[in-house]
Amino acid sequence: MDPVSVTGLVVAVVVAVVLVVRRVDPLHRPTWYRSVDTVHGPTPDRRRAGIDHLTGLLDRVGIVAEIDRRMASEDRENRWVSVIHLDVDDFKDINDAFGHAAGDELLVRFGARLAEAVGTDGRVGRTSSDEFTIVAHGASASSGSRALAARVLASMCEPFVVPSLPSPVTVGASLGIADGRRSTSEALLHDADVALSMAKSTGKARAAVFTRSMQSAIDNRRRLEADLGTALASDQFFLLYQPTFSLDTGRLAGVEALLRWRHPVRGLVMPDTFIPSLEASGLIVAVGRWVLEEACGQAVKWNTSVHRVEMAVNVSGRQLESDGLVGEVEHELAASGLDPGLLTLELTETVLMRNVHRTLTRLQGLQGTGVRLAVDDFGTGYSSIAYLQRFPIDVIKIDQSFVGEMTETRESAALVHALVQMAKALGLETVAEGIESEQQRTMLRGEGVEIGQGFLMARPMEAAAVDRLLASSVV
Repeated sequence: MDPVSVTGLVVAVVVAVVLVVRRVDPLHRPTWYRSVDTVHGPTPDRRRAGIDHLTGLLDRVGIVAEIDRRMASEDRENRWVSVIHLDVDDFKDINDAFGHAAGDELLVRFGARLAEAVGTDGRVGRTSSDEFTIVAHGASASSGSRALAARVLASMCEPFVVPSLPSPVTVGASLGIADGRRSTSEALLHDADVALSMAKSTGKARAAVFTRSMQSAIDNRRRLEADLGTALASDQFFLLYQPTFSLDTGRLAGVEALLRWRHPVRGLVMPDTFIPSLEASGLIVAVGRWVLEEACGQAVKWNTSVHRVEMAVNVSGRQLESDGLVGEVEHELAASGLDPGLLTLELTETVLMRNVHRTLTRLQGLQGTGVRLAVDDFGTGYSSIAYLQRFPIDVIKIDQSFVGEMTETRESAALVHALVQMAKALGLETVAEGIESEQQRTMLRGEGVEIGQGFLMARPMEAAAVDRLLASSVV
């Protein structure tokens, strides 16, 4: 076997092992890997009213009946009801990547583990696709709902073994808690759902307890989402550009176009606040088209006989799913006159895995336009080395979480080393994100990473600042 092929094979195995070790301990199947019937007792007919047909837990009708029963209790003290509403973080990504059958298997195991974590302290139900609800009992209802929520979150740390998935997977849950007396069961469930929305807005695997101010915050967010509908037509979006540099020479290599929103009343709105809403509404397709047009036009201005500046543009999952994406890229390249080799389209690892067959077809179409393709945040999603070899990828961007930890732990440094060696074996360029210290830059350069990006070298800037940067250097 050719030495390079042997090296590539060894590196691929090393990377696969490292990535699995980060998520998985497949040496045993813990007690939660029992059927729901084992946890809840026999359920010979899951189709009966009040029972979820997939998991054997209560369904929404059953949960409402349980809350109503507690509210109608003759014991006034027992009328205090506590509800914990939760959903599976990133379940859609798993469903899209591996199919609905695998998603259903995961939900069954998730429900079983949830029921085991709750035990006799409450009743558990699956109230919608990936949402579950706990009605707490006894002391857990009046004073222990926070402790019960913490116990549920802790129970999700163990990976789930799902036969149809290529490897065990760890998924988290976000929780919303509402307790006390309400006029109806639906009012209590509504408040728990509001708390869940607040928990999800602050990150994953979080819990939040309902307060009256939360409803105002949710209403405020919904108004902001409504304003997104007119933002593009009103020229409220603009681009910043974060430079990338050669780690060997220190010269400017290119820029990444970053979307920003200047709201007429609220001022600058950060992307973490509005991009998920653009995705959910589908507006990201039109906004993404505008970003591509603006970025290509700006890249032409920067590329002269003296300067060669590559432009990177992020592509969302909704855009990749659009049949018009390849045509849009071809149109913008022709309209702007930009050399296709100067445009890099960045897609996250999770987006690539939503539908592997369709993704491969779409990437091949994009490759035909002459642009370069990059995997952003590599190592943080659900992809595998085998799929990476199938996709026509040119660049791997090493996620900033790995870069940030590589100077802190030996394991993180080993992971970065493995990623870089794998990229070299596959003939891919490497870009390190989130470089914030000279030590990180030195280590990355020693590993052979070609391009770096981060606050140490340059923050996102307006086009005029890039003009000045170009004027002071020869690229």
